Amino acid sequence: MRVRPISFLSAISVVALFLVAPSHRGNAEESPQSTQEGPSTTPMDMADATKRIAELAQGSEYNAAIELAGQLAEAVKARLGAHHADYARILYNLADLLTVAGRRVEAVARYREAIAIFEELAAVDPSNFEWPRCLIGAHERIIKAGDQPGAHTEKALAIVKRLRSQGRLEPWEKDWPAELELKLRGIALDKLVGAGKFADALTMSERRAKQVQLSATAKGTSNSDIAAAFGNVAWLALLARRPATALAASERALALAPDHIWLATNYVHALLFVGRRAAAKAVYLRYKGENVPDRGKWEAVIGADFAELREHGIVDKQMVEIARALGIVDNAIGPL
Repeated sequence: MRVRPISFLSAISVVALFLVAPSHRGNAEESPQSTQEGPSTTPMDMADATKRIAELAQGSEYNAAIELAGQLAEAVKARLGAHHADYARILYNLADLLTVAGRRVEAVARYREAIAIFEELAAVDPSNFEWPRCLIGAHERIIKAGDQPGAHTEKALAIVKRLRSQGRLEPWEKDWPAELELKLRGIALDKLVGAGKFADALTMSERRAKQVQLSATAKGTSNSDIAAAFGNVAWLALLARRPATALAASERALALAPDHIWLATNYVHALLFVGRRAAAKAVYLRYKGENVPDRGKWEAVIGADFAELREHGIVDKQMVEIARALGIVDNAIGPL
């Protein structure tokens, strides 16, 4: 991964130096971390707190780590302001802890706060190396959290493309834009499918397939990855009730990898749902008894697909006839 990681321990250690520094007005009582024992004890308190957060996290005591990190975030906010880079870094790491603890809603809120601050910083200092990379990292985290994965993917990719167009990528980052696009679109695709947002997932899969093709062409690799990407486009098009799109994608996939029998499953489903029933039935029966690598017998795969399609309300009157011809038990697909 090309984004510079933001370590919770190292980020907070730096912030601690700011917290214990005297204020411009010289009033030690203004520091949120000051104690009755006097300013001299504060640096040790902050160092201990920072170390303690890391220890708690490493010991999987996430709620305790979150509580302490939250207190630190509020202290930084009070001392340095709600628009300071160090506050954004702590929010970013606090969100990571919340994510690991399964507190998704809170994590998303913290990521959003961090993104807003990093965007402000990038706008004020557009030549800064760190801010766009912090933004990309935060967008990736929030995509993984499942918050508007499509929108955050496009925002992250827009940033890296802008860096490339401005000649601001380091030599070792030359492959980063393509790698990042494949990674983020893959994560976003999984989140969109899991949320049942098939139309958005289809759009994401089409864009990912295009990048797979570009990357494969540039690297001179085989057509298998490209075919698989378009095969996934075909399946999502079926779920999105776009059979014509599914047919075009599956035909493209089969042209690239005609020996990949699993690609024919999406092709034949697409034939059925565009109304070419006779052609579909012929293909369904052609592969009867064949093995689909890693998935089982053809008829078992077709039965499972029919069941999933039906689950999403996608049916055709000929599905029962085809199921019987393949020897699929009727209750495997249910009443149509």
